[in-house]
Amino acid sequence: QQQLQPPRAVGILGGMGPAAGADFVRLFVQACTRHLQDQGLPVHDQAYPEHWLVQLPMPDRTQALRRDPQSPAGPAPHLLQGAGRLAALGVRSVALACNTAHAWHGQIQALFPQLRVLHIAQQTALYLKAGGARQALVLATDGTYDSGLYDAALADCGIAALRPGQAGRAAPSSPPSRRRAGNAHGGNPDGGPEALHGGSRPVPADPEHADAEV
Repeated sequence: QQQLQPPRAVGILGGMGPAAGADFVRLFVQACTRHLQDQGLPVHDQAYPEHWLVQLPMPDRTQALRRDPQSPAGPAPHLLQGAGRLAALGVRSVALACNTAHAWHGQIQALFPQLRVLHIAQQTALYLKAGGARQALVLATDGTYDSGLYDAALADCGIAALRPGQAGRAAPSSPPSRRRAGNAHGGNPDGGPEALHGGSRPVPADPEHADAEV
């Protein structure tokens, strides 16, 4: 039977807000379970990688981007402090549990070259590219829109990034559920986007294939 290699420690930088960081851990564990099952490996406690969640009180990212991204009172020092604590724990890979916080991704990666700091927009773009998407509707905060994170990442993969106004529809006031996303954007004869992205997970725009949640 195939044996697992000793898993490398991974880290999640949260606190944006705390519930989002905690939920990210839940999603991470679920993904690990699916990976083990897909590989035909036994699912038991010892099969999961060592993982650490750092939750720091984090100042508002959108306000910081619009005022002074490097302010000592802004999120930059907290993000760097959190990454440093994860590095000291021997973590090899780090995920940021916030879209807007990726505006500081390059700064974190440059200061901690020993870490692999995952980039949520780049990973999403690669996922959509693998599925053959040519355009995607991005549902995000104003700070994420202002940063252009998804515009650049999707463009690098040959995918057009749309916003709710560009798709001719009003933006939802809260992240869409699977059914609401399908009803709002699926099966539109005038040509809606092929995929939605809300938060950290892309979902298909067609409700008949919407087996993911936002």
